[in-house]
Amino acid sequence: MEIKQAFEIIDLIQNTPSTNDKIEIIKEHKDNTIFTDSLIMALDGNYIFNIKDIPVPDRNTSEITLGEAIEFLPMLYNRVVTGNAARESIKTVLEGLSIDDARLFHKILQKDLKCGIGTSLVNKAIPSLISETPYMRCSLFNEKTIQKIDFTNGAYSELKMNGQYGNHIITDVYECRSRDNKQYDFLGELDQEMFTLRKWFEDNDSRFSKGAVLNGEILVAEDDEFTKPLDRKTGNGIIQKFGKDTGSIDEARKIYVTVWDVLPYDKFNKKGWDAPRHERIELIERAIKECKLKRIKMVEYKVVYSVEEALKHYQGMLSRNEEGTVLKDRKAVWKSHTSPLQLKMKLEIDVDLICVGFNPGKKGTKFENTLGTIECVSACGKLRVNVSGFKEKGKGINTRDYIWNHKEEFLNKVVEVTCNEVSNNKNGEFSLGLPRFSEWRFDKNTADTLERCFEIQEMAMQLRKK
Repeated sequence: MEIKQAFEIIDLIQNTPSTNDKIEIIKEHKDNTIFTDSLIMALDGNYIFNIKDIPVPDRNTSEITLGEAIEFLPMLYNRVVTGNAARESIKTVLEGLSIDDARLFHKILQKDLKCGIGTSLVNKAIPSLISETPYMRCSLFNEKTIQKIDFTNGAYSELKMNGQYGNHIITDVYECRSRDNKQYDFLGELDQEMFTLRKWFEDNDSRFSKGAVLNGEILVAEDDEFTKPLDRKTGNGIIQKFGKDTGSIDEARKIYVTVWDVLPYDKFNKKGWDAPRHERIELIERAIKECKLKRIKMVEYKVVYSVEEALKHYQGMLSRNEEGTVLKDRKAVWKSHTSPLQLKMKLEIDVDLICVGFNPGKKGTKFENTLGTIECVSACGKLRVNVSGFKEKGKGINTRDYIWNHKEEFLNKVVEVTCNEVSNNKNGEFSLGLPRFSEWRFDKNTADTLERCFEIQEMAMQLRKK
């Protein structure tokens, strides 16, 4: 095999439309350490370079290699050099590289290789090469899990937000990243309030000396006062633009964040913090209130003292056309896992599946030359279903023609499917009853297993009984 330079491999991946072919290219060059180091530095969320305005080199001398440039990066993510000193050092490194290596190194510093690959795709080619972004998931509400919630001193019943999840990482720079470590650039519109919040944490709690990470939902405001979000599909469609560098400044000015958790940056990287839930919620609520922020808001919640109160609050949210609630034990610590002490309460059965194929509409119908259904499977492959429910006309990624003409953009991606039950098809295979498309979940890289789908169904059945 011809030994290619890292920038040549990245360019090859960029010019290869097929997702499966991209994976094969990565596999083919898995022993090229400069290439794999480039992937790790660019995609792993543990490495934050604390630089936003990357300097432009005045020349390129080819005096150093890309490998030597990568060896410089710990100086940035360990904050040995910061501010102007960091920018001057980066400029010196960029000028010492060749033009092509400097171009790739610039992308690494941006944490975006701009070649259509992310953490999940790379890990399919080279398992566990990129560490997973820390994330605390919810368990599902049922008769068994509710027994673990202690109501003695009150539990938190929080509104389940209906936007796009983001980790808001505030160090010397502000970065917003999805669960799949995809970066969203809101054109600096949130920076001032995020830095105000970070300073408050530093001034009031020494545990935040290295920065803070907020867990919260990205939303798009319907009004200028940021009191009401656009509907989920419309809002998430706008938010996704900022992951593709296509969002406008006018759209960025409508972005705001509802936050429900906070932890120190170093604890986030270590995937856990032992501060209990009541301490974290009091901390973030106080910070947002005292900083008098407009575009960073505290999640709506109620302290409840019984299962009955939790269910009453949940029903009240449904009556407002909200999605549901999340019930959290006051002693629960933050840990990157599926927490048994925070329970998702949601009526509809929504499951996350993987899109593996595309079917045209039936012959003789108006969809015979475009998309009819997408083929979806569970993570374990035991459940398979064809899903419809797409827009017929208009602009955007949810229209039949767009999906049909851009299949590679959606193949092997996670899709949220709404249904009324887990069922069996005429061949006795596991499927879904009345499945309909909800939305593409580009922020996720993991789908539900059949077992998980049954758990989601059981949760919905328990809620209906109440």
